[in-house]
Amino acid sequence: MFDPLGIGVGVGKGLELTRLKSRERECESELEKEVEMESWSALDSEIKKKKSECYADIDSGLWGGHCKSSSIAKENCALKCLSPACYELIYESDPLEEGEKDYIRSQEFKYCMYK
Repeated sequence: MFDPLGIGVGVGKGLELTRLKSRERECESELEKEVEMESWSALDSEIKKKKSECYADIDSGLWGGHCKSSSIAKENCALKCLSPACYELIYESDPLEEGEKDYIRSQEFKYCMYK
């Protein structure tokens, strides 16, 4: 394409290059999200397996009678079993209470275990 004034020839290619780079960044970001979600999914499976083992230990009495006194006591003990450091950081100062569902802290706990 001939452009006698030199306007527009480079501009079109520059815009196209900018769009391509932008799309490349979007694709990289999408890929990173997919990898992170796969990691979270794998972590969920690991946590469920380990939590089942913790429940078995609690039921057998390895964690003491106080862990079997109620379902919420059992849950707090299971969280402590999963990760004492994360339990201390997230739940120790304010343990779960009967009937409480704390989605935010459960995500924080999972993230703590993930890092």
